[in-house]
Amino acid sequence: SFVLPNAAQGKKLTIIGSGKTQIATNTSGSYEGCNYALDGSTVVFENITITTDGKNYTGYARCDATYNNCVINGTYTLYGDSKFNGCTFNVSGDVYNLWTWGAPNAEFNNCTFNSVGKSVLVYSETASVFTNLAVANTTFNASAAAEGKAAIEIDTSLTAGANITVTNSTATGFGTGNVSGNSLWNNKKGNKSRN
Repeated sequence: SFVLPNAAQGKKLTIIGSGKTQIATNTSGSYEGCNYALDGSTVVFENITITTDGKNYTGYARCDATYNNCVINGTYTLYGDSKFNGCTFNVSGDVYNLWTWGAPNAEFNNCTFNSVGKSVLVYSETASVFTNLAVANTTFNASAAAEGKAAIEIDTSLTAGANITVTNSTATGFGTGNVSGNSLWNNKKGNKSRN
């Protein structure tokens, strides 16, 4: 178990674990728990467990990353282009597995999300952010439904919008979105979303 040093900033890295390797995204006086150890880096994580403190905004700042066969425990926030292949996301309580926040492009292939009623939040407070989200062959599991929430919640009210593509994916145990009326996705603010 280790914490990445700031010397990793701006590098092109591949980090391969044994399946038990754990990277903690801790805060060291940074904004809202955002970790700057990989600021400006391009990283491939393979067979790594990333465990966060579960708070909003916890993630690696301005990091473009590919995650292969990783486990992400706790709420994780994206700040750069991110691709997840065969990953598992776990949270408990009234929180999301993941916020797209600052990711222009986020892609999920063959992933599994385990949550309590809501999994992915497409949201930012930056007017210039436009999010492209692609989800394929992914399973969303809820241990309980959250009223008015679907697996993917979309709020583009403060941003430039979003393009959402979901294929061959399922949501089990979720409620129905308060706007969409289905359990897989919900454009909860009802605006600026192309799909």
